[in-house]
Amino acid sequence: MTTTLSEISELFDSAEKKIKLFEHLDDGLLFSAVNQLRYVSFHILRYHEITDNDQKNEELRKAKNHCQRAIYDIMEIGLVHYLEQIRDFEQDYRTVVIADIVPTYLEINAMAKEVTMFLSNNTRKSLAERCDDRGDNYQESIRRFHELHDATEPLNSARSELNKRMKNQKMTLIISIFAAALTLAGVIIALLKS
Repeated sequence: MTTTLSEISELFDSAEKKIKLFEHLDDGLLFSAVNQLRYVSFHILRYHEITDNDQKNEELRKAKNHCQRAIYDIMEIGLVHYLEQIRDFEQDYRTVVIADIVPTYLEINAMAKEVTMFLSNNTRKSLAERCDDRGDNYQESIRRFHELHDATEPLNSARSELNKRMKNQKMTLIISIFAAALTLAGVIIALLKS
């Protein structure tokens, strides 16, 4: 299948928009995606210098692949961001029953584990395999990003209700300790009187 300049242009535009989406997270994290787009420019410039059609097609294929890898790298940043949000949520509410407020909580955790495995499987491969697979997996990374983004929305919405529960639990604990202390004091006073 021959790659076209319009196809590369669409992918380049998509990668650029995704970079803008994540610029607020950390400027350093986007370096690899920006670097991939730099390679796209390199191959497009080479494309214009070459006269052989097979070599031209090869340069376009390489440019397309770098666009796809840039998108994967950007989505990876987003996936890691949402995985951290889920871990933070889990840590913040470890003492509270969450599933009755967020009925999909177990599914969200299962999804987070799948995404972690998806990212981990791409990291364990050799550099050459990772580069090729990231280009191949860019659509899968986009799909997983949107799923994880949607899955974290109920967690963010549930925070205020879970905070109320934690406050109630603390108050119940304080009252229980106070009641136990009063009971113990009453027993001690009764023993001293006898």
